[in-house]
Amino acid sequence: MSQRVAAHCWFDPRNGEYFGNWRDGDVGDPLRKAAEKKLRAKGMIPKFAYAEPPEEAWVDRSAAIASQMLQLPKFEKYEAEKHHGGRGIRHLKWMLIELANKRVGSATKACRWLGYAQCLAVSNGLATLDECKLYNQQVEV
Repeated sequence: MSQRVAAHCWFDPRNGEYFGNWRDGDVGDPLRKAAEKKLRAKGMIPKFAYAEPPEEAWVDRSAAIASQMLQLPKFEKYEAEKHHGGRGIRHLKWMLIELANKRVGSATKACRWLGYAQCLAVSNGLATLDECKLYNQQVEV
């Protein structure tokens, strides 16, 4: 059973469709106010709606990518070590293990950690940017 996700959207009563996120941007932003004025003029209504989450769970996707990255031969000689503010390879390995075992909690945290881990892998010479892109594209959840 999938969890439904809450979203603030625009609702078109003419066709019953929801679209966009009306919470984006600063409330006082003149561009947002102008866009809202145009949408309201067309009869659009801001509403709170529920939507199904995307099919791919981002925690699962991040875990699969982290598992692939841990298979790199360059990681074999390093022990995992938690270190706050860590930028070293041992901390990177710890982060990837945490991701692979899905111990990060939320999907946003999993994605943030994966991005940071891939940045560390590239900056420490463990992977290239192209390799990281391939991991992101080829993962099957």
